[in-house]
This record gives sequence, structure tokens and C-alpha cells, in this order.
Amino acid sequence: MFPIPVAILTAVSLAFFGYAVVKWVRLFLSARPDPRWDRIGTRLRNLLTIAFAQTKMIRGDLKAGVMHAVIFWGFLVISVRTLILFGRGFDADFGQNFLQSRFGTLYTWTLIPFEALVLLAVCYAAWRRIIVKPKRLTLSFEGLF
Repeated sequence: MFPIPVAILTAVSLAFFGYAVVKWVRLFLSARPDPRWDRIGTRLRNLLTIAFAQTKMIRGDLKAGVMHAVIFWGFLVISVRTLILFGRGFDADFGQNFLQSRFGTLYTWTLIPFEALVLLAVCYAAWRRIIVKPKRLTLSFEGLF
């Protein structure tokens, strides 16, 4: 438990993140407003099917779509553990109740397979970008990073 170093690292990280996001926020603020509270049912269905189920990605190029979906779903699963470890920087018991629950046990058992799948998917993504080089992908540092 190291609350002061964790707080300092958090502040520095948030400052860098804020600096990087400023140009995107300016771009979004310059856009025309969009009504977000119309067609709630359609919007929720799209959130579940397109965003979370990644149906559009999988529909195009099946292998690349599954790779992208695995990386996305793995990010969601691994983010829970990251938040727990981050919280433990401030309190050693953070997340204990969750991890000791039945859902926490199930989560722990799924975490390692997801980590392995994400590692394989990231290796496949790098292989596609570096070796296969599909026309729509560019070989850039940002893409590889």
C-alpha cells in the first residue's frame, strides 16, 4: 500500500491524458449538437449489439473481427482487475469482498484465459500489421503501439 506514490502517478497520468485529449474535445465541441435522447430503444440495442457484441467488426473480415472483439472483451475483463489493483495502492483490502464472492471467484477463473486470448489476439494483430499488411492498415508507430 503506497498511497502517496500512487496519487502522484495518478496525477501525472491524468495530466498527460488531459493534454492528449484537449484537441479531441475541441473537435467534438465544434460539431453540431445531436439529439441523444430520441430513439432510446434503438440506441440501447445498438449499444449492446454493435458496441459490446462487436457485431459490425465480426461481420466484415471474420478473423480480424474476432481478433478485435477478443481484444475489446479482454480489455473489459482485465480492466476490472486493473481497477482492483489500483485501489489496493490506496487500501490493501480494496476489492477483497468482490474477489471472495462467487462472482469474484468466477471472474478470477475467467481472467487468465482472457489474458491468454488477448495476448494471442494482439500477436495476431501485430502479425497482420507487420507481415500481411492489408491495404486499409498503415504501418505506423501508433498502430503498433
